[in-house]
Amino acid sequence: MQQTVTLSIPDSLAESAEAEAQRTSQTVEAVLLSWLNRAGNDDLNTLSDDDLLVVCASRLEAAQQGDLSDLLERNREGLLDASSRERLQGLMAEYQRGTLRKAQALKIAVGRGLKSGLN
Repeated sequence: MQQTVTLSIPDSLAESAEAEAQRTSQTVEAVLLSWLNRAGNDDLNTLSDDDLLVVCASRLEAAQQGDLSDLLERNREGLLDASSRERLQGLMAEYQRGTLRKAQALKIAVGRGLKSGLN
């Protein structure tokens, strides 16, 4: 059974979904459903202590970090074409998702006594 739900999302999220859809030859709806499914199935509370600590220490892959740094520098210089701007938006969205996930994992790890708080 499927339900139709209408929701308003920020322009930046819509743009990221459109860029991902173009890159992966999917519809925007398919990309958003994939993201929602992943978010709904990624309950950090169910992770083992070891897996939770891995999330706390996670980072962008070295190649992605290099691409992001390069694109940010070229953006500051005003040298990005449309394709590069889309790539930058996609990497920034991934970076933001990862940062949020790490923060959530850190909160849980502190609650479990695995990490000390930031006091």
